[in-house]
Amino acid sequence: YVPARADDALRRSQEAEQAAEHEKRRKEELEALREARRKEEDERKTEQQRRADWLAGPGPDLELDEYLQQRLRPGDPPPEQQLPPAGGAAAAEQPRHDLGPCSSDVRAAVEELFRRSCAPEARVLRIYRNHNPVLLWRYERARTALQEARVVSWTKRHEAATSKALRGMGNGGTVGAYDASVNEYPLWHGTPSADSAAGICSTGFDISRAGKVGTAWSPGFYFADHARTSHRYTQVWGVNEKYRNVRVMLLCRVLCGKICITDTPPTEQRKEALTSMCLGPGGAFGAQSEFHSILGGGWAHVCLHRDQVYPEFMVVYSC
Repeated sequence: YVPARADDALRRSQEAEQAAEHEKRRKEELEALREARRKEEDERKTEQQRRADWLAGPGPDLELDEYLQQRLRPGDPPPEQQLPPAGGAAAAEQPRHDLGPCSSDVRAAVEELFRRSCAPEARVLRIYRNHNPVLLWRYERARTALQEARVVSWTKRHEAATSKALRGMGNGGTVGAYDASVNEYPLWHGTPSADSAAGICSTGFDISRAGKVGTAWSPGFYFADHARTSHRYTQVWGVNEKYRNVRVMLLCRVLCGKICITDTPPTEQRKEALTSMCLGPGGAFGAQSEFHSILGGGWAHVCLHRDQVYPEFMVVYSC
């Protein structure tokens, strides 16, 4: 039995050595796994801190400004968007279109007007002023036509909520003067993106695109005197982690003239009649028109001609 006991002892010794070696490898693997996890956690914390530092710094704002500048950069106006030559000249040097930041006092007034009627959680990020000589010339020509026709004698005045708000603001005058005799108002218009807003500021409203959202009160350009109403027609877009819920809205100068006020959505036949009455003879906006705009349901200001609207301010906000 001595050899058998010796073999058993040797076998147990070998098994013990194997078990010890296995335990050693297990501990080494476990320690390596722990080290890898510690490294991953350290890298995660480092990345979080780096991201937090970046968000707290100027990086996100620079990205937002770069994103907007790429979309707001105007180009040369096409021939159909140019002013006629002055003084009989064969050609005229076209004034440049500029869409850029407005002065601090104007920004403060527009922001206050926006805050008075938009959701309380909305935060204004940027406000740009549109200087478009071609669109402004068209608009002022249309306004002068109504003013010279003394439409005040037959126009029923209707004061928009935005006009009332401006009168109640100490700095409301910095936004500009509006002629109540022709029912000229500052009105809001929601857009889905910075590109579409910049396009409107560049070439004006396009009647061929009217009705993309709806034509409940007639096909045309829709405006509201409360920003929260136009907010429903905006869409969210993002630039970076800080600016993920960005929207854009236009504050337009709108020439409403003689207003057709209705509380009931018109039939298709009535819409056609309203279109003819608003556009006037030959489809040209002017003093001869029976109406110049429609006020539907007490909130939807509908215009049918591009010349009666001037997109003056672009408000970029998050909400």
